[in-house]
Amino acid sequence: MRNTLLLILLAVVLGGVSCKINRPENTEVEGSDITVDANLLRMVDCGDFIYAEVRANPEDSIALATYAIVDSGVEPKNIPQGCIVINAPLQRSVVSSSVHTAGINELGMLSGVAGVADVSYYPVGDPVLDAVKEGKIKNIGSSLAPDIEKIIDLNADGIVVTPFEGEGYNELKKIGVPMILMTDYLESTPLGRAEWLVFIGAIYGKYDEALRIYQQVSEKYQRLRVCANKSDDEPLVITEKPISGVWYVPGGGSYMATMISDAGATYPWVKTKECGSIPQDVSSVIDAADEADYWLIKDAKDIDSKSLLAEVPHAKAFSAFPKNVYVCNTIEKPYFNAAAFHPELILSDMVNIFHTNECGGDSVLHFFRPLE
Repeated sequence: MRNTLLLILLAVVLGGVSCKINRPENTEVEGSDITVDANLLRMVDCGDFIYAEVRANPEDSIALATYAIVDSGVEPKNIPQGCIVINAPLQRSVVSSSVHTAGINELGMLSGVAGVADVSYYPVGDPVLDAVKEGKIKNIGSSLAPDIEKIIDLNADGIVVTPFEGEGYNELKKIGVPMILMTDYLESTPLGRAEWLVFIGAIYGKYDEALRIYQQVSEKYQRLRVCANKSDDEPLVITEKPISGVWYVPGGGSYMATMISDAGATYPWVKTKECGSIPQDVSSVIDAADEADYWLIKDAKDIDSKSLLAEVPHAKAFSAFPKNVYVCNTIEKPYFNAAAFHPELILSDMVNIFHTNECGGDSVLHFFRPLE
């Protein structure tokens, strides 16, 4: 049941719930714009600090929060009024999501994390699990209802948090520790979300390294996208499977729909306007799935043809079943972490599956495998 609830949440989140639309007028700050692809994050290099705005919707006239990120030993001038000052690098931070600790770890700054939430959701082999076991990082409980006393005892210098509304989030706002809001999961494009690694790099004192990684990610992603969309083939793809009698499909304006299109494929709901996942009754998806060329499924457990048929008996009539069904065990593979900051790896998988590596993708599949 726990995995089922998690997958329902992730079906909605990774569908993307924010459309790419016009930005509001920006706050006037002197400096050079840093961000290019993100719609919900604006970063400006102001010389002696980095200014950042975080939004939940690109049309919002008022940001959720504004930050002045100041490197150790620097005394900045002219910080805009209302900015939350973050002294970088963070050294005793609390982080609510494994997605963000993955980015922190990639930048070599896991030592700057003192506490994490939702430990049971970390994928097998994640270094955070070892650090928690060794007592180097404390488990603060659920991200929706964190242990406030533990956070206070950690003397945290920042809380990196996804701003879900709820009692736990509201309690965190009362303890006087800078709240660093991460709305990357609301970005509607893969590269828009990936650019948030630069924000993480700035607050952990690894801005240059994070920018370099992001630029490499963007370059590879764009190369694969351009090549895949030159192909004469445009296979029809369906995704996922029913959860508790509902089949969640990505809306046409969502992150996943963008990824499928960038991989040179098409999708039964590509013309829909929704920017998040669309709940569908199973029969309507079955009708659309009959002629699909490929079927991609993520689950928090192993799937084989027998177990899939037990869950979706009609699958035996799908054109894609069984040889063009590809599955990903998200407990064993860090798919959701990669979806945030390394979408080029997921795109490489899709391009290799749909176009048999004609675009020079990686020689192995990172996350998906053929159904057995």
